Amino acid sequence: MSGNISIQELKLALHKYGINEETEQLMQDLDYNGDGEIDFTEFVAATIDWNNYFTKENLKITFDNFDTENVGYLTA
Repeated sequence: MSGNISIQELKLALHKYGINEETEQLMQDLDYNGDGEIDFTEFVAATIDWNNYFTKENLKITFDNFDTENVGYLTA
């Protein structure tokens, strides 16, 4: 077990649930680093509901975590 999802594993999983889409295109869409496998980060990125994740409140919390000097802007 590699911890990644190969194109063959993706095809089997989708077929199990009756999804017989163009697996190669789906794999390309999910495989951000182009290594032919879907790793955990790519899987999470594909399954997050971005509309709920990037709310104004969540962005403010994230910004505040990086604004360690509490100056209202980020520096290198």
